[in-house]
Amino acid sequence: ARNRASTGCANWPCSCGCSHTGRARGAGVGDARVASTLTERAARVVVEWLPFARPCASARPYQPMPGFVVSTRSYLSRSAIPAFLACLALFGPAVAEDAQAPPAGRPWRIVILLSLDPAQPAIQQHDRAFRTALQAVAPGPVTFFTDTLDTARFDPRSLEPEFLALTARKYANQSVDLVVGVGNGSVDLISRHHEALWPGALVLFSAVEDARIKDGTGAGNLPYLGWKLDIDGTLDLIETLQPDARRLVIVGGNTEYDLGQGAAVATRADARPRWRVEAWNDLGIEQLRERLAALDKGSAVIFTTMFRDGSGRATFPVDALGRIADASRAPVYGLYGTYIGRGAVAGQVIDFEVSGKRTAELAATLLQGRPGAAGTLQRLAPTRCVA
Repeated sequence: ARNRASTGCANWPCSCGCSHTGRARGAGVGDARVASTLTERAARVVVEWLPFARPCASARPYQPMPGFVVSTRSYLSRSAIPAFLACLALFGPAVAEDAQAPPAGRPWRIVILLSLDPAQPAIQQHDRAFRTALQAVAPGPVTFFTDTLDTARFDPRSLEPEFLALTARKYANQSVDLVVGVGNGSVDLISRHHEALWPGALVLFSAVEDARIKDGTGAGNLPYLGWKLDIDGTLDLIETLQPDARRLVIVGGNTEYDLGQGAAVATRADARPRWRVEAWNDLGIEQLRERLAALDKGSAVIFTTMFRDGSGRATFPVDALGRIADASRAPVYGLYGTYIGRGAVAGQVIDFEVSGKRTAELAATLLQGRPGAAGTLQRLAPTRCVA
């Protein structure tokens, strides 16, 4: 009754000839066109949430306002996003079917949600191996959709409302069989919203640090392929290759992710009394180059990650590593396979190609509907010694 009184329409959704599902005014913010792909029930709730609605018969032609998330067919203002997310929470699980394998013989449709920028060599290597291995065992063509969160350089929580609105719109008319979250940054969003964004889809996580899963902030009962940085293995390698070294320098950036990795390495290194351990994470790249050039043969360097240097400049780890290693007079070690040959000389490293292939094996297990697959696939990707 309130909808009818506020819109001036005898029936709701509108029967006055307009093409949209509903139009409402946010409180002092601007106009919002509710996406036509929402279910009728969800659209009703959106209108209930927005207290002031303009009669459709008198509505002027729509003009997008600053701050709107704009797509080709529908518009959603920031004032409407809380209502939209409420609809996702209320109706996503209600309309989603239980996750199950796709019908035999039908092509698989896969969403890949990356935590990090896809231009990085590690992501490219993992993604290429995953796609190739999965296509090799698929019953037919595989359709891939890729999205990225770039959580190492941007705050995902501050961007989440807009991202969810865009993603819901993007996949509203596209059925999905499997969602693969790659990296730590994908776990939280997918765990909370996968039923609403991709109803009925299976879920698999890959390249998730094992410690995150075990401390209770991880994937819950959803299957995953984890990894564990072999810090001790790399420290053992340094002791073997540089038995006379007494100084260990840990080089990294100062994003939250960078600092976490540096702290983990420092904790393990401090347990070995042979080294004087120093953490250099508050310096710009040019300052690091100067200080690394002054090291002697009694020093060793471990490079962790650097998404932002101490001067505030954004970078990618492999790009920073190349510049740092070029100036260092001490050998530089790494924890990732893509560091070797790009400045790092050795390490007990994670192999991203192997990780991608293992992820494809687990994805195929889920998509083929093998008994007992969901919730039980919890494995670690292996590391290997490279020098």
